Amino acid sequence: MAGQKLTDKTELTDNLATTDKLMVVDASDTSGSAQGTSKFFTPHLLNVTEKVSIDNTAFKNLPTSAATLVGFPGAGYVTVPLSVLVKHTPGSTPNTQTMGIKIGFVDGSTSQYWGETRFWPDSPTYVGQWFEFGQTFGGIKGLSDSTIENQKLLMYATGNVSATATDTLDVYVTYKRVKI
Repeated sequence: MAGQKLTDKTELTDNLATTDKLMVVDASDTSGSAQGTSKFFTPHLLNVTEKVSIDNTAFKNLPTSAATLVGFPGAGYVTVPLSVLVKHTPGSTPNTQTMGIKIGFVDGSTSQYWGETRFWPDSPTYVGQWFEFGQTFGGIKGLSDSTIENQKLLMYATGNVSATATDTLDVYVTYKRVKI
């Protein structure tokens, strides 16, 4: 779009998606001009926030089957979670079983994870509450005993879920990808 100024464009007012394209001038590549070469990049190397909705079936399966929060980042990359914000909606029959939620790279691990909350969501007293996971410096044995390169970021539960539970979760994951 020759002759158009960036400031004449419509402003993006929503979160960046990993599929958005941003323009940059690569000053180290002078093949286009002495000042650099115009290129696009996707914001996977910037902080990105994505919403993941966990329906009731997936909620009840969290103790046996993790929900993917962020997919495989690609060879040579790791996902670095910054914050995980969760809105819990219990529905008409809330879970009453004691469970905990963990965020990590190893499905089902009770010793290697990024963040956790114990004993939630397990009671109608938590109706509609929001919870935030933050960095806890990994579980008692770190994030993983193998590589976290090109691994999915997962949410899973320890404990049980009531068979009649009608809970759902909306999860807002803020993360960045790092080339290693």
